[in-house]
Amino acid sequence: MSTGFVDSSDPGAAGIGSLPLSAAMMPAAGGEVCQVYCNGQIFEGWTRVSVVRSVQGAASRFRLTVTEANDAAGAVLAWQIRCGDPISIKLGGVKALTGYVDVRQAAYDAENHGVEIEGRSLTQDVIDSSAVKKDGGPVGPYRGYKLDEIVRALLSPFGIGLRIIGDVGAAIPMVSVQFGETIFEVIERLARLRGFNIHDDADGNLVLARSAKTTLSAGLVEGVNIKRANGTQDVSQVVSDLFIAGSTTGDDDASGADVSGESAKASNGNVQRYRPRAMMLEQPGTKDDMKVRANREMAQLAADTARVSVTVYGWRMADGRLWEPRDVVQVTSPMLLIDRQMAVFSVEFTQDDQGGTESILDLVVPESLDPNAPADQATPPSTEDGSDGGDAGEDTVADNWSIRSTGAAA
Repeated sequence: MSTGFVDSSDPGAAGIGSLPLSAAMMPAAGGEVCQVYCNGQIFEGWTRVSVVRSVQGAASRFRLTVTEANDAAGAVLAWQIRCGDPISIKLGGVKALTGYVDVRQAAYDAENHGVEIEGRSLTQDVIDSSAVKKDGGPVGPYRGYKLDEIVRALLSPFGIGLRIIGDVGAAIPMVSVQFGETIFEVIERLARLRGFNIHDDADGNLVLARSAKTTLSAGLVEGVNIKRANGTQDVSQVVSDLFIAGSTTGDDDASGADVSGESAKASNGNVQRYRPRAMMLEQPGTKDDMKVRANREMAQLAADTARVSVTVYGWRMADGRLWEPRDVVQVTSPMLLIDRQMAVFSVEFTQDDQGGTESILDLVVPESLDPNAPADQATPPSTEDGSDGGDAGEDTVADNWSIRSTGAAA
């Protein structure tokens, strides 16, 4: 009976068409140890490790467990890691996360005792904290500032750094903060407006990125370096046409009807049935903002329709780097009908006595991380009589959002 996934228990097994195993396809050997730096000490010997990073995870998270028998040396009893402690985690000697301990559990029975800690990266504070001034009122408003300037101002009280990957565009005329909104909710609203994904990096900085990274040299190949894999296609939420409506910011020269009723449309040529959807723009913006927002939402829907989970051996690639969100890799798996580039949406680094040391990669099509890709690579829309569909700045087409490339295995 088919299990629905590929399982190559032998990392040196023959690949597709007896493809030879190359060093570039295999993880870096040795040094696969989780180290926790806390209170001037280094803690090793964890019996279960889980560290998760994601394209849309503003705070990476971890769960680490250590257990030992009661008649052991008793090293665990001396581990004084407490809630709120700042920590840094290295996997295989490479920094993976900088953050705080949120939860600590200690347990024992007649035979064993142990400790489990959970936490998130430094950016957790902007997720959990409201965007308020010292007197409790909402921060802002921000008039005529660019996206990065507003985000840096919001992050400043928390000491969180910011990395921008992509063009932030023109200044945003007006940004008002609603009472009770968290810092992250404000940033997310503005990031959607300009087509950015939000995640963090290993140093605990916030990252706003508009696209996937460049393609990696190594590939993931069924029967060669893929330990397990499964693919899911779910078209239950696809839309044929997505309409974004909203308003621009008014001023002394424009108000009322002049700043309302603007809209943009994105279409997915892969959807044959008529399935329209309409949304309101969360933040007043320009026509270009509406176009970007429409593409951004369509990209997210595309990512949700085609997901591939690939488990590989070890935490590090051949060049010694850890897998990271937005990495792009060629995936070849006839069993899953895939032979194309995929982007890392999320990665979970795990280690235990059952599965060993693994990286679990959640993969999506790279175009779903780039709000400009569909409009740049597709043909202009047409009206019913075959004429030009009008203002190309208002309509965008997404004909390339598919899990399979043109040359995919049948």
